[in-house]
Amino acid sequence: MCGISASTRICVPDSPGQGTAPGFREESQGSAIVGISSINATLGNAINPVYSAAKGGMLSMVRSLADRLGPSGTRIDCVSPGQIPTPMLQPTVDALPEGTFERRILLGRLGRPEEVASAMRFLLSDEAAYITATELVVDGGNISSQRM
Repeated sequence: MCGISASTRICVPDSPGQGTAPGFREESQGSAIVGISSINATLGNAINPVYSAAKGGMLSMVRSLADRLGPSGTRIDCVSPGQIPTPMLQPTVDALPEGTFERRILLGRLGRPEEVASAMRFLLSDEAAYITATELVVDGGNISSQRM
């Protein structure tokens, strides 16, 4: 199995008896991988259910690979961003009345790409050395919100 996300690639044997690239276990000791999911993996999204399903699959793959790669010392986690003004979200933000997303988010604003990057940097750092198979939600409190 190859290709965790567009920005991260790793090859993992398809079954426990299969080998990996020579030296994989030795070279991967202390390595970290971060997948990118979305709050839509938890909330779902009627407008784009395939996207939500794919992001849910990412969460499951991260947890499964954490089990597979943990003995080699490799950590794998996932970041699930909320509303971040990206090329995918911006047309929706522009089409809705001002403040539509912000009202629902506990911090009252959209997130910034660099805030997601900071969460990823943490998970890749030695400060997260005992964290694996974890989803870090970076959504300003959107999932926790009951606001309409």
